[in-house]
Amino acid sequence: MTITNLTAGHLFMQCRSAMRKNGLGFALSIALAPILAAPALPAHAAPRTAATAGIIRTTISSLDGHDVPATIYKAPGGKPAPVLIAVHGGGWRVGDAGMYKEWGPFLAAKGYTVVAIDYRLAKPGAGSWPGAAYDVLAAIAHVRSHAKELGIDPDRIAMIGDSAGAHLSALAALNPEGLLEKAAKDEAKFASHSARPEDYKVRAVVGLYGVYDLAAQWTTDNATRVLPGRISEIFMGRSVLDDRMAYIEASPISYLDSRHRSVAFLIVYGDRDDVVDPERQSRAFAAVARMAGNYTRSIVLPGAGHYWLTESPTAEHSWSAEAAPRILDFLSDIL
Repeated sequence: MTITNLTAGHLFMQCRSAMRKNGLGFALSIALAPILAAPALPAHAAPRTAATAGIIRTTISSLDGHDVPATIYKAPGGKPAPVLIAVHGGGWRVGDAGMYKEWGPFLAAKGYTVVAIDYRLAKPGAGSWPGAAYDVLAAIAHVRSHAKELGIDPDRIAMIGDSAGAHLSALAALNPEGLLEKAAKDEAKFASHSARPEDYKVRAVVGLYGVYDLAAQWTTDNATRVLPGRISEIFMGRSVLDDRMAYIEASPISYLDSRHRSVAFLIVYGDRDDVVDPERQSRAFAAVARMAGNYTRSIVLPGAGHYWLTESPTAEHSWSAEAAPRILDFLSDIL
């Protein structure tokens, strides 16, 4: 494998698997080998929009002017289709839209146009909060404003995200007004985007093994991390000990109240997740969502761990295949 076909998502999964079997040192040697051996790549500018065989690749402008690459899997047929904005996982540090290369065509074949995005990623010393959330919110606005050319129904927009992607999806769905206010205050380029929260409205979020309480995740990162690094702290760019309010502001669970009860949730998780604690995240979020009045369903996959949505939903015995029928049932009922 060369760097030309090695995505960040593939690297993450390869490293994780190797570490579990042989330890961190071996995992790093596996992960870094193709990068160190790879030839230099030529510099080139990607086109703003390209299309091949029902797949469209384009670029969305974020709330602060940042470019957000997107891969669109169009549903067949002549009628306006419901749309799912797909937000990948990877601890806010790795991953890309290619992680939905299995689910994108699968959902498109079921009648849903899928828009998978590459939101900006965090690095040690350079957190991606709130920029990553701006990118997700901009994708919602883009889909709504380009509904006619995309052949989608702007009143049937939902989100699907796994892990960090579930966090960003739920946050954008529950707190568009707060993010818009923050962007307007902090970013000079924001004037090019709508300031109306209703232009960012979505009907539902499908969250898979997601993070919904960042302070709780910070505790998990410090106590039981399987992978090295405090993923929530790198994303936030600061410790919860230094700025607890920032963690509260960036947590979807903070916005479950009567004002946001129109968003429906499907919360999917495994009971063997050793990266994101199901009890403190998915179960807690679903319970509070129900108390707040949000229509909420849960899918618990006995024996499932973390980071399996890259599996094909048609692959026999995969966790994706186990969850797929119930995800489709939820989407059919809500959209």
